[in-house]
Amino acid sequence: PFVFAQGFFRGDPEMLACAVAYISFYLVGWSPLFWTIGPAMLQQPVDTAPVRKFRAARKRVVSPPVLASLLGVAVGSSAAAYGVLHEGPLRPLS
Repeated sequence: PFVFAQGFFRGDPEMLACAVAYISFYLVGWSPLFWTIGPAMLQQPVDTAPVRKFRAARKRVVSPPVLASLLGVAVGSSAAAYGVLHEGPLRPLS
């Protein structure tokens, strides 16, 4: 999606930044939703006991892809990570 945004909005950097932000928000929201609802639709029905039902739901919601997405959002929005990635030893070559 970012390649298409780059091609469509090459002449307008302000619109390109807005398009990249919208695509990023979409992808951050889609991944946890996909990994929460998708397996729930494909699995067999769970027991009807309330405790087991809660544990099964918690296991579906707190899956590794969802945790990785949340961790990525937390790291990406922290000021310390910005300093390390843009000004520190992990700065990309320019």
